[in-house]
Amino acid sequence: MTETGTYTDLPTDVRVSELVQFSAESAWRLKETMCAKSDHADIVPLIDFYKDGNLVLTLIPDNVSRDKALACAVFASVPVRPDVMALSLDAHVTQTLVNPTTGKPWGPGEMQGLCDNEGACATGLLTDCIFTQAVFADGHTEQVQRRYTGHEKAGGLTWQEPDHMVEGSGTGHAEGLVTDVVRRAMEQAQAEDNPMTEAEKMADEKGVGTDLSAEEKYWVGVISAAQMCVLTGAASMCVFNPPTQEIRDRCERGMSPEVIQELREGPLGLVAMLLRMKYGLDDA
Repeated sequence: MTETGTYTDLPTDVRVSELVQFSAESAWRLKETMCAKSDHADIVPLIDFYKDGNLVLTLIPDNVSRDKALACAVFASVPVRPDVMALSLDAHVTQTLVNPTTGKPWGPGEMQGLCDNEGACATGLLTDCIFTQAVFADGHTEQVQRRYTGHEKAGGLTWQEPDHMVEGSGTGHAEGLVTDVVRRAMEQAQAEDNPMTEAEKMADEKGVGTDLSAEEKYWVGVISAAQMCVLTGAASMCVFNPPTQEIRDRCERGMSPEVIQELREGPLGLVAMLLRMKYGLDDA
C-alpha cells in the first residue's frame, strides 16, 4: 500500500468530473472484488488516460508500487497526450503533516510501517483509503478519496462516503508527490515542443506514414506509450479502448510477445533499460 498527501477532511458536496468519478469507481470495484476473496488485499495502481472524453488507455503495474504508477504517467503522457490523467492507488491518509515518531514530514514507507508495526491504523492516526488523483490538460486537479476499514479479513470491507477535492472550488490546493509528478507529466505532454509532436512533423515532411489517418497516427503513439511502459517494467498490463476493430488489431499486434521481444533486443530496449535504472523500477 502506498501513501497519499495529507490534508484535512474534505467536503462531500463538491463533485468531480464524470471521467474522474469513473476512474475512482473502477478502483473501488477492483478493491471490492479482491477483498471479497483475500485478506489484506491491496489493489495495484490503475493509471487511466482520457482523450476527447474517452478512456483510451489504462496501464497497470505488476505490484502495489506508487513509483511504477508514477513512471507510467511520466513515460506515457507525451505520446498519449491526454486531456485527463487519473491515477488510483491503495493508500493511507492522515490529517497530520508530520510523522509523530520522527517529528518530520512523512517519508516514503513510513505510513505503511506505522500501520503494519505500530497499529497506527487501529488508533486512527492513519486511515486506509483508495485515492484517485486526476490532472487535466490545463493543470486543473481533482481528487477522490474513499476511506475504508475491515480489509484485514476477506469479506469484511466497509466503505465510508467518498471525499472530493476540486481545485478552485474552495476545498484547497492539491499537494504531494503524486500530484506534483502527474501535473509535471501533463505539462510535458501539453508542451509545444512535445517530442512526439516534433516527430510527427518530421514524419510528415519526409512522407512517412502518409497512408495513415490522423486517428491511426494518434494510436501509434498510444501503442508506443504502452510498449515503453512494458519494456521498462513500469506496467505489466495495458488495456486499450480503440474506436475501431482495425485499430484494436493494431494494438494487439503492437503488444504481442514477439514484437515486445524484438523491441527489447533493439535500440528501444537499451533506452528502456536506462529508464528502468534511472527511476529505480527494479526495486519498486
